[in-house]
Amino acid sequence: MRRLSILFLFLGLLAGCATRTSLSSRPEALLASLYQEGSVLVSVDAESEPALVLAAVGDERLARRISRVSLLLGQDHYPLDEHAGKTILVEGDFPSVAIGFVMGSMEGYEKRKGGYWQGAAYAVGLLEKNLLLVTDGSWLEEAERIRMLPLAWDPLIGSVLLSPIGVYAKRPVTFFPLQADLTEALLSSIDTVTAGCRRANGSMTSDVSILMADEKKAEALGKILRSGYVRQLRASGQAVDVAKLRTMFTLNGNLLTMRQIELPDVDLQMLQVAF
Repeated sequence: MRRLSILFLFLGLLAGCATRTSLSSRPEALLASLYQEGSVLVSVDAESEPALVLAAVGDERLARRISRVSLLLGQDHYPLDEHAGKTILVEGDFPSVAIGFVMGSMEGYEKRKGGYWQGAAYAVGLLEKNLLLVTDGSWLEEAERIRMLPLAWDPLIGSVLLSPIGVYAKRPVTFFPLQADLTEALLSSIDTVTAGCRRANGSMTSDVSILMADEKKAEALGKILRSGYVRQLRASGQAVDVAKLRTMFTLNGNLLTMRQIELPDVDLQMLQVAF
């Protein structure tokens, strides 16, 4: 029994070490640690979307050093708006001297015990050399939460790393505005949302997968979103290709999939507001 106890203690120490080191070297675990159920996660590749990244950090000197920005949005109602709570992880090359210089020159920020800078709206600090944490909540509390990397997580969260802009939500309480006909009751029937967005030929398109509570609700949501997309096409003067719509909106049990959906300007503006 004593040998078994020692073994469990040893494994526990190993697990503890694994959850507190090299945060940026374990991207999926880091995202899982950042994420909180009910909220919306948006992750942006800096090379693909430099304008969004600059909007997120507000300083060109920092923006040039960034490789990825991951944003957690939380709100107790649908749809998301500019008042949503925000926690942002910024990955890149951030020497502490450079961060100190930039933050020291930004008006309204002061250095606090714990190694972060507090402003009127946000707190900013390094979790490690390559990882900057920005939050409108308690920096120390968020840092402690994120440093404890989970041992297991939903593998779908890793999908946000596969597109220039990736979106993930598990049992979302809120989300980006989809269509006017979408009710909070139907939103509450969503289990998981994943989306990948990319720019092509001057517009942005998205591939979206939505796992619903059951087939009936998946069918209802599919009808609402398809009808809304048709209205969007007609409002912009585009022809409606019924055959193409059948391939764009597909239903497999309780999984609704939408492919190559062109995002309207209002959705792009909402994404920019979020950042």
